[in-house]
Amino acid sequence: MAELMNWTNAPIVVTDKHGERHTIPSLATATVEGDFTHHPYVKTGDLSLDGQVVIPVTPATSQQDEMQQLRTRFQSIFGRHAPPAAKAETLRQRIEEWQEQNENPQDDAEE
Repeated sequence: MAELMNWTNAPIVVTDKHGERHTIPSLATATVEGDFTHHPYVKTGDLSLDGQVVIPVTPATSQQDEMQQLRTRFQSIFGRHAPPAAKAETLRQRIEEWQEQNENPQDDAEE
């Protein structure tokens, strides 16, 4: 089972390993059976796989597109808009820190 998060502003339809279609609403998650590691939307960062929310940096991604993706993810994670003056590196760092804190929630509960 894979937990997929749709980071786009539109629904995404994926097909599970049994051939059934699943619609993932904008900024929502869905648990779907199958291996999505090579899915095109996972590679572009439009879908995150099992909580991996870091945007892949590709030369084709424009700076404006990357900032918009970072701002959308920041708002989805923290429930508020990113500070207007925040730079891409700052937003990326905050998202990565949140991801590290939420990677092993069972470890935190045991302590």
